Amino acid sequence: LPVGSGARRGLWHTYAEPDGLPHSSVNAVCEDRRGRLWFATLGGISRFDGETFTAFTDEDAPTASRVLCLLEDRAGYLWLGTDGGLRRFDGEKFTTFSTEDGLPDNNVLCLLEDRVGHLWIGTGNGVSRFDGQTLQSYDARDGLPGGQIACLLEDPAGKVWLGTGDGVSRWDGEGFTTIATGSELGFGRVRDMLIDRHGSMWFATGNLGLAGQGEGGGLVRWDGKVSRRFTNADGLPGVLLQDL
Repeated sequence: LPVGSGARRGLWHTYAEPDGLPHSSVNAVCEDRRGRLWFATLGGISRFDGETFTAFTDEDAPTASRVLCLLEDRAGYLWLGTDGGLRRFDGEKFTTFSTEDGLPDNNVLCLLEDRVGHLWIGTGNGVSRFDGQTLQSYDARDGLPGGQIACLLEDPAGKVWLGTGDGVSRWDGEGFTTIATGSELGFGRVRDMLIDRHGSMWFATGNLGLAGQGEGGGLVRWDGKVSRRFTNADGLPGVLLQDL
């Protein structure tokens, strides 16, 4: 339940399965061009139009598997990353892409549309780039420092950054360059990335230990030449960072 002064004043409202969500655990939220909110949950997706929720279940679309990420592209297609492949919704029907179509893995963890309209698909064992017609997939054999791609980001120069389970890599249009290895990042999985106003890159890293506590990882800043890692010793409350 929400807590704090906002909840006491009635400023917060909690939505869950009784309101139309297929599952109460929400992994991602996306606003489409019509202002509707889409929610990725562990039981499928739901759309909120400002008044009511519409849940999409296995009966009307193949979205029963866990939905981990969402993206609406410039053409208006809604893309869903799930633990059972990549799914595209055109407003009427869903189309599924899997390893049979060229994905390196069916566990789709993150999505990015770059400036030329290509869709990048981060999976549990590599990354794919979709140009609207074909899928091109890459893995460790192509220079990626780790198989699991947890986050994606495009910088102002059009280069695509990939946060992996064992370092950070950058795509320049021709190949991958490892920017930071797992050891330089405190052996933490890269969970999110951000570029600040000065052009420095920030990486949120960390692993979930057996006791549910963060281990390894921390916050890493890279200024283009050297990196610095921040941990509990620098004032962070923990070393498992999820978002930036």
